[in-house]
Amino acid sequence: MKHKKHPKFFCENCGTDVPASAMMCPVCGRFFAAVRCPRCSYSGRQAEFKNGCPRCGYSGVPDTSAGSAGSEAQDQIRLPRKTRPLLPLFPSILITMILAFIGLVIIYMQL
Repeated sequence: MKHKKHPKFFCENCGTDVPASAMMCPVCGRFFAAVRCPRCSYSGRQAEFKNGCPRCGYSGVPDTSAGSAGSEAQDQIRLPRKTRPLLPLFPSILITMILAFIGLVIIYMQL
């Protein structure tokens, strides 16, 4: 008996596996305006992706049939890396800029 493959949906912002009917990510709160295929970057409505990407067929679910061992690596999902926000770095950047300005003023005054 074969199991029907259902496409997997992930939040582009945080990489969380989300239900196909989700309107927003339950982890980071990002709203979903469209679905984008990670393989070919095709964007469209969620209904278009009910059987996978309408352009390239990607579903995010590796094919477990015997002849698909070579394509499994191609179907791996590339999730976005979590980025560090710049706000905690702001004080360090500000202090560095002030010190650089003071250094330039000192150099200018010696001329």
